[in-house]
Amino acid sequence: KADPDKQHAFVKRVARHKGEAKRPDAPRTRRYYVDACHPIWGLDLVYCCWLLVGQRFLVGMGSGRKRLNILGGYCPDAHEYIDYRLTRDNINGAQFVNFLRLLRSLHPQTEKVILYVDGARYYDSPVVKEWLKRHPEFHLSRIPAYSPNVNLIERMWKFMRQKAGTVEARDAQSNRMLEALALEASLDF
Repeated sequence: KADPDKQHAFVKRVARHKGEAKRPDAPRTRRYYVDACHPIWGLDLVYCCWLLVGQRFLVGMGSGRKRLNILGGYCPDAHEYIDYRLTRDNINGAQFVNFLRLLRSLHPQTEKVILYVDGARYYDSPVVKEWLKRHPEFHLSRIPAYSPNVNLIERMWKFMRQKAGTVEARDAQSNRMLEALALEASLDF
């Protein structure tokens, strides 16, 4: 389903953004790959259990409602990872605006912020569009559909799922996930 031509065009656009940001006369620019992740605790246990024929073993595990919603951003230039975590609310346009406010508060001197985002519907919500109109330093750049291979933060999510484990209780797992993300953010891609 992925379109190689669109992926190639996206990679060229990213290279152009990177080159423009390095020019001496360029505004102070930060680039972030942004995406959401929704890990569910206890899911892997189902796949790791052998039973004798006729034996029953009840396993308590989280449902989709017992998950950690993470809206994260990775800046490849500074190797910086920023996230906005939600345990009760889903990620929507208002929560994305809160993430944008977080970015703005962490880097008030930044004159241009380029966010590489996927096709999630909340990026087009009225609250996001209104906020972006009032803050022209923020620019959304779309990643082609079905292209996690060009979205650097997708690599972080993969690493988190592999390293954090999913058998422990939700609170312990959340801490392990965040530790794994902090470690991944310090690594060079």
